[in-house]
Amino acid sequence: MKKIIKVMIVTSLAFIITSKVYARTITITEVSKEFNESEAVKSFKELGNDTSSRIDEENNKLDIYSNDEKLVSFDYGNDYIMYQDLDTVITEENADNGFASMIYSGIIMETILKISGYENKAIRDDYLTTENYNEYGLEFETEEFSFENENYGVSGDYLRKFRMSLNTEKIDALMEEYGEDIEEDTEDNENVRDLVPSFEVKETTESSVTFHLELDGTDTESEDTIFCSIYQSDTEDGEYKETENGLKFNCSGPTDITFDDLESDTTYYYKAKVIGGSNYSDVVSVTTKNTKEATTGIIEKGKVTKNPDTGNNMFVIMLIALLLFSFAFSAYFFRKSKANGFSI
Repeated sequence: MKKIIKVMIVTSLAFIITSKVYARTITITEVSKEFNESEAVKSFKELGNDTSSRIDEENNKLDIYSNDEKLVSFDYGNDYIMYQDLDTVITEENADNGFASMIYSGIIMETILKISGYENKAIRDDYLTTENYNEYGLEFETEEFSFENENYGVSGDYLRKFRMSLNTEKIDALMEEYGEDIEEDTEDNENVRDLVPSFEVKETTESSVTFHLELDGTDTESEDTIFCSIYQSDTEDGEYKETENGLKFNCSGPTDITFDDLESDTTYYYKAKVIGGSNYSDVVSVTTKNTKEATTGIIEKGKVTKNPDTGNNMFVIMLIALLLFSFAFSAYFFRKSKANGFSI
């Protein structure tokens, strides 16, 4: 009987020890470290976007930085990490903030799965619900948006709420029910790597430039959306920085992109690269218009200028005005002469 009890005690201890080994709570330090070493962050850095996560222990936040600018903050507790933005009214100006939050939440999700032993697994789309957090440890809520103007259209999903458990027992339950293998499409990846953006100047003003952007390279049958980053520099061989604070542009098809708030009579240099691509486009230089170029109807010395709005010759306009004045003056003189008894 004593032997049986001893065996039961040893078995129970072994079960408890095994449970503690396989069911545990991931630390925020692990999440931050794995995030910074992820393939996605490495890709950002290759494109000149120095992305990193930093722990703010005083406020219990995991902050995501890009080139020393804080973009997104995640709250964390003993067994969860969370992002929440329920009240913001989505506009064309702030829609990219929700898009950035979506990207970084996805990287954190992949990070937690990798730490939990699911490196080559993903979560099926049919899980995206807010009802199963207590059982599966994941909450994900988005809102669709769409904006269009004369230059471009933008649409996507704005992240309202993301919460994921750091308890590996819940993650195990999640992946058992909703996990799936990641299928790597090598052919599509190679096609994307070979794609090179080409763009030409379509229009310039005193303070803006509009480009027409297309893709050159191999054809790709991938249905995934392809994004491009565009970089700007003040000199051809100088430092190029991402435009629009790192905003990625949908370049799956031909599109026009406008950059505003530029200095007049100034030369800028641009180049582009597909996200995941290997090569930059050729550098394109563009000089914004001088303020004087916007002035219309100017007669230069020894040169007659046409009014660009009407296309009329200024000399002809002045001649007509002079004839009308002469006619009016003659009529007035005729009436005065007649009134005073004079005849012509």
